[in-house]
Amino acid sequence: MKTIHDPRYVRLIEHLKARRLALRLDQAAVAGKLGHTNRWLSKVETMEVRLDVMTFIRVCGALGVRASRLVQKVEKESEESDPSSYGSHRLAGLLHYGSNQLNSLQPIHKLVPRPNPWARHTKDWALGH
Repeated sequence: MKTIHDPRYVRLIEHLKARRLALRLDQAAVAGKLGHTNRWLSKVETMEVRLDVMTFIRVCGALGVRASRLVQKVEKESEESDPSSYGSHRLAGLLHYGSNQLNSLQPIHKLVPRPNPWARHTKDWALGH
């Protein structure tokens, strides 16, 4: 089954749309915040276009919703209606980490140790070569 037809994904989008309507925002206003057209948001809300994780987080932000909390809510609803889905709450934890800490992460080049260009010469010198 494609994820766009997954009941959990459908619920996520329904919650986003309900939040937009509760805030009395039209599609153009929300889409404008995201740099998209209202046609794009209409396609998202009618399940013609699937949101990737980062876009989902941005849409949640535009609506004043924490992505992790929305995922937790949908997962809880899913577990209550289908106990076999238990354990998929880990995604909510990843989204929580990503939405809160994404800007504070160090660039990858600072985390990966670089080889010492002098290491070979030092080793050769130590061995007497």
